[in-house]
Amino acid sequence: MSIGKEWENSCCGMANPTGLLHGGMQAAIMDDVIGMTAATLGEGGFMLSIDIHVNDLGKLPIGRPVTARARFVRLGKRIAHAVCELVDDEGNVVSRCDSNLLKTGFEPEYQKKIARQEN
Repeated sequence: MSIGKEWENSCCGMANPTGLLHGGMQAAIMDDVIGMTAATLGEGGFMLSIDIHVNDLGKLPIGRPVTARARFVRLGKRIAHAVCELVDDEGNVVSRCDSNLLKTGFEPEYQKKIARQEN
């Protein structure tokens, strides 16, 4: 399963001093999209990021659209591994991350709500 999400990237508060999307914001976007993708897997319980490794591969000026695409590479018994890429409007990979997630027994409210709707 993979998910994509587009951001407008227009907030100046997300910029570094050179007017580019800050690397920390890029990491936060990718972590968020990995979380969204995890929520669609139908796994019982919540997945927590236990690490994230980010490679900043290009520049993304503020005001340019960016799309994040995440997918899970491996779903183990306790640990899952996901990757995510940020792609600019010309199709260039701007940033890429790998993340390991711990499967927990915690069931968030959104999962309970979905389960009630299915029954």
